[in-house]
Amino acid sequence: MGDLKFFFSGSSIEILKIFYDTEGNLQNHDYFNWHCIHGISKKDQRITFYNKEVIFVDSDHLKEKHYSNASHIIQLTDIIVGAVTYCIHETNLSNKSQYKIAEKMLPLVNGILTKPFEQNSSLGYYKKYDICHFPKDHLLYFNEERIQGEFYPLRCDSFWNRVSGQELLNFIY
Repeated sequence: MGDLKFFFSGSSIEILKIFYDTEGNLQNHDYFNWHCIHGISKKDQRITFYNKEVIFVDSDHLKEKHYSNASHIIQLTDIIVGAVTYCIHETNLSNKSQYKIAEKMLPLVNGILTKPFEQNSSLGYYKKYDICHFPKDHLLYFNEERIQGEFYPLRCDSFWNRVSGQELLNFIY
């Protein structure tokens, strides 16, 4: 909900449909398909949902019978999320296709992560894109326990260094 307020501050928001991939078990969960829509609707009157439940679609457009366009969007979203994840975590070093896509997206990902409020960026990401991480476990910050579930910023320094050819020095103590 915070992103909706940030990206669309001051205006009413109309959400026609929410699609989700059927690849997991969430389509069988008692609350997943309606609870977040219901909760957000109660908290913010500016947000209107026209469909009161999440619509599950198969990400394989050849298998999806009713919403093939949504299936394509889920595939595209998978590619984008995979490339962004690769920029940050270098997840599968042997996957050359993922590397190539991540390499193309690296300037945008790095800009969003290092200067998220840069309104004059030539990449034009301000109030359009955001990348954040929601950790599963507690984090320590200056020897104090942080609030569980707090968002924290990420970086893509390792991938940036590898793409640019900048080597890190390995000091042996």
